[in-house]
Amino acid sequence: MVSHRLLLLFALLTALLAPYLLDLWLFSGGPWYRPFLIWLGLCMLVALIEQWHRHEL
Repeated sequence: MVSHRLLLLFALLTALLAPYLLDLWLFSGGPWYRPFLIWLGLCMLVALIEQWHRHEL
């Protein structure tokens, strides 16, 4: 049940912050590989959460 609440909170925060993050991503003068680093970080975070969840069961 806790994971459902966490997922709901994450979805709400994503919906609220998505426009700001999209502007930051598209219109900042950062390096070209920044989106790939963000995706890598997200994939690693999801893998860690999944591993933690499997050990909990």
